[in-house]
Amino acid sequence: MISGRTGCRTRRNEYCAPGVEGAHEKGGVEGEVGRFRRNFLVPVPRVATLAELNARLAGDDLRDDGRHIGFRPSTAAADFSAEAPLLRPVPAGGFDTGTVLWPRADKFARVSVGKCRYSVPARLIGKAVRVRLTASELHAAELGRLRRDAGQKIAAAAGTAREQVTTAQETAGRARQERDDALAAARGTRTAADAEISRARQAETDARAETQRARADAARERDALRDSYTAQHDAQRALTDAERAEAQLETERADRRQLTSHITSSNGHEIPAPSPGGASDRRSR
Repeated sequence: MISGRTGCRTRRNEYCAPGVEGAHEKGGVEGEVGRFRRNFLVPVPRVATLAELNARLAGDDLRDDGRHIGFRPSTAAADFSAEAPLLRPVPAGGFDTGTVLWPRADKFARVSVGKCRYSVPARLIGKAVRVRLTASELHAAELGRLRRDAGQKIAAAAGTAREQVTTAQETAGRARQERDDALAAARGTRTAADAEISRARQAETDARAETQRARADAARERDALRDSYTAQHDAQRALTDAERAEAQLETERADRRQLTSHITSSNGHEIPAPSPGGASDRRSR
């Protein structure tokens, strides 16, 4: 298509690149059509109906997907599969290629389409008949019947639309109810979470207080153990001093006995043992 204005109509580029960049595209498309015709339509195929010809061409198109273009390692079908995600999607609605005509039935109940005449029901004599002409078929219909069919289709579409609206309203109602239930559940969950957080904070406060008390008790026990250790150390020192004093006393007693025995053996008679105080006085002298 050509970009620009022709009279009061606007044509927009949709299928090819404008200018020099897309100058080769038309020739490429025509070349592909010629290649397909030479490979699959020469000699001219003999078929009974156009439907048979179309089915045959569809099979030829599938077989043509397996060919390799030039020295490419991949097939044409593989290349198209890689390029397909980059293309725009195909329109959802089909494109009617037929031509609609409104010939009038003559007195012989015939309508003229092109250079051919086709018979129609006698009740249509003198009436305009809607004819849809395609490459292989011709469909004729009465205007009144078309109107009735259109009315029935409109009524059916309206009924379907009403059912869809009703279904959508019911779905919306269920969705609103589910939303309200979800919000209520969320509020309940949040309330429970807040209560749990409060209990956790109170438990943390109690744990901290208990930790402080435990630390205070540990400090008191540590002080008590320190005092007990000091008392034990003092008692051990006192016991050591007592044992040392007792050992010194035993040594003095042994010395006194030895001195007494020596004096007795020197004089030949026994001399009364001096008192502990006297012996101490003589030793001091």
